Amino acid sequence: MNVRNKAAWNMILQTSVSGDRVNVLRYATRWANIMEERLNVGGYLKDIAKTTSQEADYEGITGSMYDEAVAILCECWDYGEELREWHRDSENEMCHENEDGRILPMTPVLLAGREKLFRAMSKRFSTKDIR
Repeated sequence: MNVRNKAAWNMILQTSVSGDRVNVLRYATRWANIMEERLNVGGYLKDIAKTTSQEADYEGITGSMYDEAVAILCECWDYGEELREWHRDSENEMCHENEDGRILPMTPVLLAGREKLFRAMSKRFSTKDIR
């Protein structure tokens, strides 16, 4: 992983010593390395970010862990600004309406192709329980 902001990266390394934080850092590093491999052979970040984020997920990260990994890469990685733009644009595109007209953000569960499972789970709760 090519690090742009070494001071921030070193601070993250020093504070990531246990639990989910270690998994986030491991995931972010793995994701950046996979993306760099694809970028080095002529790929474009906007075309590879989504699929490589899934390829890098060995541990089954949560949505908040994914968001933290994105924040780390945006701050420290050589391609951080490009990732920030992709993430901002993809967040806007990845919202959609379900049958009830509610807006559902795309989460890693949905990104993994489990839309039917998520919809089935969401129908188990009344609207008042979700809000």
